Amino acid sequence: MEPVGELADTPPDGSHQDFLKGRPRPADDTHMTDIDVSMRHVIDHVVDHVPGVLGVLVGSVDGRVLATRITRNTGFDAASIAAMSAAVLGLSNRLVQLTGDAPASFSHQRSNDGQVFVFGISTVAVLTVLTDSTAAPAQIQLVGQDVGRGLERMFRSAANA
Repeated sequence: MEPVGELADTPPDGSHQDFLKGRPRPADDTHMTDIDVSMRHVIDHVVDHVPGVLGVLVGSVDGRVLATRITRNTGFDAASIAAMSAAVLGLSNRLVQLTGDAPASFSHQRSNDGQVFVFGISTVAVLTVLTDSTAAPAQIQLVGQDVGRGLERMFRSAANA
């Protein structure tokens, strides 16, 4: 399990950017911010209480991991999932521009083995929900939209703090 709030890429000086505040913090900072705790709580709730959910990842739109909990070995690490999710949402946005200016709110991929839902969170983050094949798409879409709105409010509050 990846540390909540840690970014996937760390500059050579050992520091990294706090995603929401834009200020450097030391790489050895183990203090979890309120938003890190909130993201962890939301992710744990979805994984533990929504039938069929195998994992949840929150990433930045540039593909960095912000928080994750994946219960099944997917063969991919969290950084790869975050990068692919950001790319999927970016491609979805380009495709829906064929019909108008509004961005894609989510993307859904399905196979016989499982499903992947990718939700845009404002213009700053991506929520990815991995499920088994039994999960109800309508329920996951509602949960993803609700979680996305909550995360968007958290990000907005943290940015204004």
